[in-house]
Amino acid sequence: MRKGQLGARQFKRATGLLELHRGKSIGAVATTLSVSEATVRTWRDRYERFSAQMEQILWL
Repeated sequence: MRKGQLGARQFKRATGLLELHRGKSIGAVATTLSVSEATVRTWRDRYERFSAQMEQILWL
């Protein structure tokens, strides 16, 4: 992996999640960020799982 690559991926992921939160469709986000719809779904699903886990921890 080259220097700077990870930062670009994190930026795309964060941007994608924000756009989904703003109501954009999976297809629109994928097109805007030049990634597949499956990638955007993976980001969304992982974020939702992480959020649910954090919520459980906070309520312990």
